[in-house]
Amino acid sequence: MKFQFDEQFLLDCFRKIVNTPSPVGYSRLLNPVLEKYAAMFGQTVTYDNRSTAYITLDGEDNSKTVLVGAHADTIGLIVRRV
Repeated sequence: MKFQFDEQFLLDCFRKIVNTPSPVGYSRLLNPVLEKYAAMFGQTVTYDNRSTAYITLDGEDNSKTVLVGAHADTIGLIVRRV
C-alpha cells in the first residue's frame, strides 16, 4: 500500500508545533495548536488531569490497543554560570 502525503503540510505542521512555546508543565499555548490540527482531520483532543493530550483513532479491530507517544514539551534550563 502506497501512501501519498503533502510534504509541505507536514513540514509546516512540524515547524508550528516545534516553535510553539511549551516548557514542561505549561502546554496551554500548544494545546490549541494540537486541537486545530486534530480538527483538520475530523478528530478531537482529550486531556487527562495532567493536561496530557490524547487523540483516539478507531481501527479495523478495536479489541486491541496501540499507543504511539511523543513529547510535545520543550526542556527548560536555568543557566547559573557560563
